[in-house]
Amino acid sequence: MRNLSDVEIQVYPNPASDFVNFDLDYQDETITKVVVYDLLGTVVTTANVSIEQSYIDVSSLSSGSYIISFELSNAEVMNEKMIIRK
Repeated sequence: MRNLSDVEIQVYPNPASDFVNFDLDYQDETITKVVVYDLLGTVVTTANVSIEQSYIDVSSLSSGSYIISFELSNAEVMNEKMIIRK
């Protein structure tokens, strides 16, 4: 089993405007839920995702910086920075 520190999630495009794609580089885990927070820690959008879905719609978000949080199938959580630019 790999350490979580060895696992990377690619988030692109970043900056984004309509959709954000994500790829997990570890085959033993999957992303089950994505939560986007503003910089004050307020949840601005949530999505349950499946193996087939590797993107979320961010078109309703205003321009700015956000934290995108990925819940993995082993209940670990990973966070990445994301910029929305309209």
